[in-house]
Amino acid sequence: MALPTSDASVINPPPPPPPGNQLVFLNVGSQIYIKLDGENYPAWLIQFRALLTGYDLFGYVDGTKPCPPKTLSNATTANPDYTHWIRQDQLILHAIVSSVAATVVTHLG
Repeated sequence: MALPTSDASVINPPPPPPPGNQLVFLNVGSQIYIKLDGENYPAWLIQFRALLTGYDLFGYVDGTKPCPPKTLSNATTANPDYTHWIRQDQLILHAIVSSVAATVVTHLG
């Protein structure tokens, strides 16, 4: 027995990412020496901003690299740039959270 389907909400998987569109993994344990603890924000920010700028990732944080549309213009094919952006953004978020002291992490939303 076939189930009815609606093509209106189906999003096809994205094509493979173009070569050179690689994710950047940050090893903050070896790259960030000062964990944010609530009293050292300026020092933490200097080192974290330098790290993100060095890897050309600061645009994810300051908004100058906005998230692309979820689908391509035909609205049924997933946008590989969107998928890449979301994945990179989450890796950056993980790096930020990993560079924060446990006493501060509990206050993050």
